[in-house]
Amino acid sequence: MNAILQATSTSRVRQQTGAALAISLIFLLVLTVLSIAAMRGSGLQERMAGGMYEATIAFQAAESGLLAAEAWLGSPAMSARPTPVTSCSGSGCRVNQVLHTTLNIGGGGDVDYSPLTYNWTAFDWDNHAVNMGGDGKQFSLGAEDPSYIIQQTGFSPDSFVIGSNTEGTYYYTVTARGVGRSTSHQTILQTVFARRF
Repeated sequence: MNAILQATSTSRVRQQTGAALAISLIFLLVLTVLSIAAMRGSGLQERMAGGMYEATIAFQAAESGLLAAEAWLGSPAMSARPTPVTSCSGSGCRVNQVLHTTLNIGGGGDVDYSPLTYNWTAFDWDNHAVNMGGDGKQFSLGAEDPSYIIQQTGFSPDSFVIGSNTEGTYYYTVTARGVGRSTSHQTILQTVFARRF
């Protein structure tokens, strides 16, 4: 009986050709490929989350610029309408007049600053917009302070008799710019604000 058991165990040893080693190596290779794919996916997700954070900071900064401009326009202390200017140089002007015309900013010639068609990312925000830095209301997470420009874009008189009065509702387009932690992330927001004077 011992001879039979010994013969079957030796025949089993001869039949094994290292299949367990090959299977474990293939399994290890599959796990390695899955681990590398998971690491690449998590790195991509981390970059996407960082970009979303930057965009959120820029959006909130631009929104704070809109709110500051609307608060200035809607201030109860402002009893008379602000006088718009047609040219602006130096530090930002509060209200620019754009009645489907051009606006000469900084003496560089007339440029069409139409609120709907102008490329606001190319605008010189540092020199020709109201910068919110130093007013105690700045949004401090961004690389730059939020800034805004107010444009008078329309007027609806109380009376339709030509030349009768200047009382009525004035329409202003407020354009605000916010920057994320790096200047490569910018958000431009616009709103229309109506105020009766």
